[in-house]
Amino acid sequence: MNALKRVDFYRKYTNEDRVSTLLGACFSLLTMLIILTLCGLELSIYMYPHLNREVVIDRTPPTQENTLPMNVKIAFPKVPCNCNFATP
Repeated sequence: MNALKRVDFYRKYTNEDRVSTLLGACFSLLTMLIILTLCGLELSIYMYPHLNREVVIDRTPPTQENTLPMNVKIAFPKVPCNCNFATP
């Protein structure tokens, strides 16, 4: 029990003496557990990000009034015409 009371980070001061309590030790351990859990979750989110490979602009059905025509021109400079990957 005394070993657990030594973990108390939030000690009460009585007559300029530190008094460790069991409730303070439990609070300290719970606080450290929450901090370590949150740090672990943040590290896992950083190490394994969620990649979304689609873009949704609008979910309404397309009509003539709400469509936006887009032309995309892609140029590949310095690629010879006889490439193996360019032929079907």
